[in-house]
Amino acid sequence: MVDLNPSIIKDDNKIQQFFRSESADRLLRIIGNGVVKDGYNMFMAPGQAQGLTTDDFEVDMYLAMGWFDRRLAHNCTYPILVANKFIADRIWHPDLYFVNSKFAYLQEVTTPNFMVIIYPDGLIFKSMRIDVTLSCMMDLQRFPMDKQECPLVIQSYAYVENILNLTWHNDPPNFPIGSNSEIKLNDMIITNTRFERCSGPYPMFRKSGNWSCIKAFIVMKRLMLFHIIQTYIPTGMLVSISWMSFWLDPRASPARISLTITSLLTLTTMSNGARQDLPQAMNFLKYYLLQVSYIKALDIWLTFSQALIFLVLLEYSFVSYYVTKREYNCIHKLVADIADIYSSDGTQVFFIYFHYQE
Repeated sequence: MVDLNPSIIKDDNKIQQFFRSESADRLLRIIGNGVVKDGYNMFMAPGQAQGLTTDDFEVDMYLAMGWFDRRLAHNCTYPILVANKFIADRIWHPDLYFVNSKFAYLQEVTTPNFMVIIYPDGLIFKSMRIDVTLSCMMDLQRFPMDKQECPLVIQSYAYVENILNLTWHNDPPNFPIGSNSEIKLNDMIITNTRFERCSGPYPMFRKSGNWSCIKAFIVMKRLMLFHIIQTYIPTGMLVSISWMSFWLDPRASPARISLTITSLLTLTTMSNGARQDLPQAMNFLKYYLLQVSYIKALDIWLTFSQALIFLVLLEYSFVSYYVTKREYNCIHKLVADIADIYSSDGTQVFFIYFHYQE
């Protein structure tokens, strides 16, 4: 059971009467009535799994904004909490959108996750929980030793800078992204955040002015332990195993060739798996590493490991040729020496020669 404070019900009735009395102009932002300064805070939701691919970054966050609207000033005892969506939609609020978003929606379980607080002096505070999929083109050339920086850009859709001016609250914000220690990513860690203000024109509109915008940059570093255990150590062990053929008898061709070829095939299979499935702990996109066409640091390591094993096979080819050639020269010299001794009997020398050949 939930007990409601009578003052909340009383103030809620007041705000409903307030909107009924002059509801027509409270939805409007009157142009030419001064600049609306809009302050923002952002805070990531705790314990949420942020998906990260080569061009997507999914964030579950709280977005808080505040602005003054003197038309909503009131003489109530307490700030008025508006949790009714019908009433909240009748309040003018900045028409914001995420410039680099692919998908965005308001969380609605069990009710729409938002609240609006109206203070007596006309200060409007609005907070909401949003799930946003952002476009973040990452550079994986140093993968898996890479650092990534994903931007989040917020801008007004209709109002230019001299009407609506966006800024971070207490620039930089009080609750910066990354301050939540409970945030967990599958194989990355948030190391830093940066906040900026920006402005610029719409290319499609001439002489329309500049639009105010704000940016947040989320800096992440990839965790190396998984990749060391999953890829670097096994491939290094395979290369070391292939080197064991150096201690085998050069005349033991089946053993040396089998060991080298098996190591090379195993490493090739591991390389294909590493390029397709890493990191396996991420279940949101199995083959996300295939989305890039350039060379990564992991590719260089795997290719270098394959080259080392191939050089082992090449080394055995030279050693086998050298040993065979040396034995042939020894036999040829031995036959020549015997021929000098038994030069009177050429047939005997002929059979001795083939005896050594066998």
